[in-house]
Amino acid sequence: MLLYNHSKGENKSKSLPIKKNNNDKDSQKNQKGNTKMANKNNTNSTRFTVDFIGKKISGTKASFDKAGKGNGPIYEELAGLTAKHPNFALVIKEQTKRIVKEKETYKGMDCDFMRDYLIAERMTEALKTFKQVETFADNTKRSKYPLLKKFFLKQFTDKDGNINFDFSKAKKTVSDYRYNLALEQATESASPAILKTA
Repeated sequence: MLLYNHSKGENKSKSLPIKKNNNDKDSQKNQKGNTKMANKNNTNSTRFTVDFIGKKISGTKASFDKAGKGNGPIYEELAGLTAKHPNFALVIKEQTKRIVKEKETYKGMDCDFMRDYLIAERMTEALKTFKQVETFADNTKRSKYPLLKKFFLKQFTDKDGNINFDFSKAKKTVSDYRYNLALEQATESASPAILKTA
């Protein structure tokens, strides 16, 4: 324990006795836990780096903005560094942006869409399994869509786990299939008198 005598301006060290019982395992665990807690409270977070060769103090824009408020630990850290190195320039670090692969969304790909796509592409084996998965979901009272979507997309997944399914092309394929199906049904149901007048 370190004591400071304000009247004389000097430091006096005073140690306190620590009771240690080697036979008590709980006290050893508590002492280790207290050490860990002390280490967590004494975090050494460096927001600024000092480049002695380039004579500059660098930090992120956010760190400089927070230090610009004029109080707090970030301000204290920057003030301490500029006091130690008054001739050093303050430089904002360029932050590199992470390139995130855009997630593929399948808005509009419902169960009917997947079924129609398998029919349009004449994927008969996949269509049989699709119907079996659909029946299984109905019988077990599970939600159909997640099971069917997983099965459907697995049909287009390569060995590395990449999905090779072009949803925009699939939309066109399904749209064309549905249009042709509607035309067939319309011509089948139309009477010969209507066809003659058209």
